[in-house]
Amino acid sequence: GVYASLEQAQPVKVFVTGFVKQPGYYGGLAADSVLSYLDRAGGVDPTRGSYIDIQIKRNGQLLQQVNLYDFLLAGKLQPFSFRDGDVITAAPQKKTFAVSGQVQNEYTFEFDVNDLTIGDVLQVANPAANATNVSITRSAGRAQTAEYYSLADAQNVSVYNGDQLVVTSDRYAGTIAVQVKGAHTGNGAMVVPYGARLKDIVPQLQPSPLAKLTHLTIYRQSVAEQQKRMINESLDRLEELTLATQSTTREEAALRQDDANLVKQFVAKARTVRPDGQIVVVPNSWQDIILQQGDVIEIPAQTS
Repeated sequence: GVYASLEQAQPVKVFVTGFVKQPGYYGGLAADSVLSYLDRAGGVDPTRGSYIDIQIKRNGQLLQQVNLYDFLLAGKLQPFSFRDGDVITAAPQKKTFAVSGQVQNEYTFEFDVNDLTIGDVLQVANPAANATNVSITRSAGRAQTAEYYSLADAQNVSVYNGDQLVVTSDRYAGTIAVQVKGAHTGNGAMVVPYGARLKDIVPQLQPSPLAKLTHLTIYRQSVAEQQKRMINESLDRLEELTLATQSTTREEAALRQDDANLVKQFVAKARTVRPDGQIVVVPNSWQDIILQQGDVIEIPAQTS
């Protein structure tokens, strides 16, 4: 058996032109892929260039046409042996559509076929598990129109250049699940109808002998997010006030500089705080608290 290792390769120079960020004459190896040369040219211009029509020419003859979506989505890339003077051209951008909402691949995609359907689009965009409907906004002449379909009915609906698709979840909440922690001997999770209030769930609780039902606490994710926003807004105001204050003397400026450094350290540390979203249940209004999906109800226990 013989094992051969390539010690030296003949370098080549290739023109990269068309709608790339930095057209030019780039050196490389004959075995380098078309991606390598596109990368040296700064990549395809995402606003003007085509990802589905990359042409490789030699002496004016088209030798290979590359669709980068085949590589991006499936990892397919045909090998090609370059020679000096070969030309790689990124063609102008073809027709496009944009898809957003409840999809995993939220992006603007390019296409060059006349029979593209929403079913084809969803295979690329990959809808989330809770997606149910899709709306299409398209421009026909000077008028803008909107259409709305369920995902099942939209499979064969045609997609045109410039269409904007938004995948939505129109499911309504039937029931929600809340957790119960602390001095409780029953189940750790309870399923209640959507819109249930705290007074509806308290009779179903099984508190331990030491439980203090009058001191219930609820932890809620949406409250934690609101608390985090309020903390960040307060820190922004503190930072702005500290940095915007002017000094009249050099000594005062030095003191303010030290002050600003301390405030920056405090702000950086305070931004890492993670609020717990605690809702304190007061005796006079606990009955009317509307429960939300994922609420955690904690029952404290009496201590010595």
